[in-house]
Amino acid sequence: MKKYQITISILAAFFVLIPNFSFAAAAIPVIDASLYNQLKGLIILKVEAKGEAYYMHPRTKSMYYLGRPDDAYAVMRDQGIGITNANLARIPVGAGPNTLKGAIDLNFTAKQLGVIFLQVEAKGEAWYVYPKDKKRYYLGRPNDAYNVMRTLGLGVSNSNFARLTGTTAEKNPLPYMVGYRTYTFTISDSKYGQTQIPVSFWYPTDAKPGTFVYKTVGGDLKPWTYTSSVAVSASIKQDTRPYPLALFFHGAQTCGTQSVFFAEHLASQGFIVAAPDFPDDAPQCSSIGKKPAPYFVFLQSLQALLKIDEIGMIDLLRKNYRVPGATKILDAILALHDSKDSFLWNTIDKNKIAASGHSYGGETSLGLLGAHPDKTFKDSRFKVAVLFSAPVFPYSENNIATVTVPIMLIQGDDNDDLDQYGNARKDIYANASGPKYFLKLGNGASHGTFFNGVCTPYSTIQECQKQDQFVQVINTYATAFLNKYLNFDAKADAALNETASLLKVYEKNAP
Repeated sequence: MKKYQITISILAAFFVLIPNFSFAAAAIPVIDASLYNQLKGLIILKVEAKGEAYYMHPRTKSMYYLGRPDDAYAVMRDQGIGITNANLARIPVGAGPNTLKGAIDLNFTAKQLGVIFLQVEAKGEAWYVYPKDKKRYYLGRPNDAYNVMRTLGLGVSNSNFARLTGTTAEKNPLPYMVGYRTYTFTISDSKYGQTQIPVSFWYPTDAKPGTFVYKTVGGDLKPWTYTSSVAVSASIKQDTRPYPLALFFHGAQTCGTQSVFFAEHLASQGFIVAAPDFPDDAPQCSSIGKKPAPYFVFLQSLQALLKIDEIGMIDLLRKNYRVPGATKILDAILALHDSKDSFLWNTIDKNKIAASGHSYGGETSLGLLGAHPDKTFKDSRFKVAVLFSAPVFPYSENNIATVTVPIMLIQGDDNDDLDQYGNARKDIYANASGPKYFLKLGNGASHGTFFNGVCTPYSTIQECQKQDQFVQVINTYATAFLNKYLNFDAKADAALNETASLLKVYEKNAP
């Protein structure tokens, strides 16, 4: 819709407030007048769902979904109305720059509760007048608007939200039953040509699960089997789509099913998980049943990795179709999402994509997030990352500093402090620039704790998830982190604010 531009002089002469007519999101009509009158002007959070936030417009009996930080920023600005500096100065400041001079007018303020104002005599700075304390809060950049939304938001139950919209109250469906299947993609690289890459998928389903045996790797990276309960080749649950997508990148010489306890857990919590089998030099497992490489060849390959230099490792990432190959795998997955004949059709939230990985897979994730020296390989579709025992090598401190998305780094006990090249894994946490979390597992956890081998003492993956202390901590913190930064779930902070007894170190820098 066309925006109407009005000169400041005419604005000052004839109007106190001018509506902004560009809307970023559709208005949702509010049905229950009584509840609307209690909540108008507030930001509400669906605390029994995923913490979704809505702005209750104070004057139009409607509300607007706020979504991601950029969405919240756009909605708050587009629902804003112009105000002169003189009138803005009449409202007390709750947070933000207090540079305007003028007497506070509480009677005027009382008439503006819940309104979003734009400073039309300045640079269009946005302010929100919080009804509870009758003060204005600066919205600033998208993250500022998002923080205001979370800090000042009021939780509402599913039943009350249903009253607002005139719909049936939602029920919390978690945990979901888990479906599993594989799909093979053809991936091309201008230097190394084409290759076939199988990808394992886990996802929510309505289908009844059955016994399934994964042929994968154990704690010593030798071939092993693990029994689980999944619905093989079942359809994806449709009534709660779209789902966030988490790509899991395996460690050197393993395969996409190396950490089933984690992948299945994420799927049970409402994620689609995709884990490629990268064409490493001597894989010890395959999601589609390929014969593992001889063990002595595998050991030789690991020894060769210890001797490789930075240039060699950068090239190996490309040769193994990891960086930039994983970007092309994501392209192929999203193409299935767009295809009506695909099992993935219309099931992925393209704005909610995470990278995750163990060891070499963590290195893969960092490369895609911007740590790779070739900045054309950065994939901005990845919004967050969970890294298990990721190495610093081959990335420099300056390149790691360009990683600005939220990251969570989890490693084993003291014996896992250094990567295979002698670099402290925690340097990733020290140098990354975005919100970040560092967790060090105690109790003798090792680099191998993130493999399926941690589940070897248990009869099934489900038993391992319920009983193993390492698995519980890994799954709990990683899922809470993803829910906070992908799903904007206000309830995730409860888990992230606790320090489990198993954690030897827990640090975070997450404003």
